[in-house]
Amino acid sequence: MDANMVMWAAVAGALFMLLLLACACRHLDALSRRSRACLNEPLPEQLPSVTVVMLAHNQASSLQSALPGFLCQDYPVRFEVMVVDLSSTDGTVGLLERMESQYPHLHHTFVPSTARDVSLERLGLMLGIKAASYDHLVFTCPECMPVSQHWLRWMAAPFSDSKIQIVLGPTRYDCPSGLRSFLMNWQQTHWLLWATGHKPYRSGFTNVGYHRSLFCRHQGFASHAYLLAGALDIMVNHSALSGNTAVCFHPDACVSMAASGFSWTDYRMFYMETCRHFVHTIAYRLHYASMALLPWLCLFCMAASSLVCVLGGGLLQSWLLLSVAFTGLVVLYVCFFRLSRVWHFPGFRLFLPFEWLCVCPSDLKAFIRYFTADRQIFRKKFI
Repeated sequence: MDANMVMWAAVAGALFMLLLLACACRHLDALSRRSRACLNEPLPEQLPSVTVVMLAHNQASSLQSALPGFLCQDYPVRFEVMVVDLSSTDGTVGLLERMESQYPHLHHTFVPSTARDVSLERLGLMLGIKAASYDHLVFTCPECMPVSQHWLRWMAAPFSDSKIQIVLGPTRYDCPSGLRSFLMNWQQTHWLLWATGHKPYRSGFTNVGYHRSLFCRHQGFASHAYLLAGALDIMVNHSALSGNTAVCFHPDACVSMAASGFSWTDYRMFYMETCRHFVHTIAYRLHYASMALLPWLCLFCMAASSLVCVLGGGLLQSWLLLSVAFTGLVVLYVCFFRLSRVWHFPGFRLFLPFEWLCVCPSDLKAFIRYFTADRQIFRKKFI
């Protein structure tokens, strides 16, 4: 093998790796710095009245645990919690009625059990939005718990600016599987920071603020009423702009979500169907793909350095690639470690390099399942 060719190939590979690593480190470090900067901010005082909306279906035990955390928020102005019951049969309605006598700012409505040929999620959200007493809404779910009594303050504070109509907040996923916690939290870091410098891509479904007028202006869920899931994701993707969206990075704005019945593969399958209806997606998908492939590229550079050394005797070139790849992995680990300490994310510690390597195989598995699945499972639910 020609020595000059080996040298130039090594230099080109090293420069490419350095570019990707610089972008990744800037991305992660910016998110960590924003979160740390928020720690010194005073509690906001100028706040609007807010309605917290959540859907529940046979989740009486989750509601009993989670509702006190939402109802006892330290919030200086009026707020309410609106629970939409999706035809539960486990005593959810009785629990809500008993708690309403104790908490006057707790209310509930319901989706009729006679509803047919309809997305229960979208119908429930629409009923909750219509029944809300206030125009500023914060959506969450019964599996979530606010990590602080100031959670609502931080989520509602951006609404004090009349231009802000959407607020995105972080969620701390606490799953029994450390890998699943990592995958959920890792994915979230990307679209949250992306929303600070670009048109927001999505919102998740556990911690998002929305103004009711924006919902009406975009005709609610009319363009995607036939889908079973992804209502808030599509709603934010279609209506969010960099000028009307705020991202709340304060750790007290987090909610903690316990494990749900969906596996990571199921979650990604429904997301893949949902994102088919997104707009302005190419730039974000390229960003996500480059971040997911980055540890594999580092391993490739390590393997290439060994091959160069064996075939070309290029000890200098091999050490160049090896040092860039290894240094990059260490720096990325430090960035993720800093971020995990701010948001108290599980699964971002010792096994980070191995968990990161699982992102691509996990997404590939979900894509194969999605490609071979019956499309009817993503459509309206008949009850």
